[in-house]
Amino acid sequence: QLDPIAYNEFVFEFLTKHDLPYLTELHERFMQKVIRAQMRPQGFETVKKHQALGHEIVGITATSDFITAPIFREFGITEIIATNAELIDHRYTGKVTGIACYQKGKLARLEQWLNGRTVTESWAYSDSINDRFLLEYASHAIAVNPDERLQALAEAQGWEIQDWSI
Repeated sequence: QLDPIAYNEFVFEFLTKHDLPYLTELHERFMQKVIRAQMRPQGFETVKKHQALGHEIVGITATSDFITAPIFREFGITEIIATNAELIDHRYTGKVTGIACYQKGKLARLEQWLNGRTVTESWAYSDSINDRFLLEYASHAIAVNPDERLQALAEAQGWEIQDWSI
């Protein structure tokens, strides 16, 4: 029932109150104190495996690009599809720009990214039922530490289920 525009504009309001250097500093502290400790070795291994196979890798998330782009880059992923926070004159406006990257919006954004690319096989990894549409779209769907509803769907669909717990 989430309205992704209203939700993200609520979250983006914080970004409007600070300049980019300060926000970048806050994000780096967040990476150091919270995120890096939660990054799973299996995630790094999986990215490296796909890179070694010559696969193009794109990180797709409903969370804002401000928060997730540095996290994806830490994994070695440079192609990122996220809910984009609007920037004008190096300041965040608090608005979402483009299609919110949530549920079917993720699939729409992926299709935009794929425009002109030839893809014969694809892999999708997720822990959330909100990614159902991406998982159904992919040639290979992998549920990683899935939430209860994704666990049930993955079992019903015969999708691979992986445990990346530390």
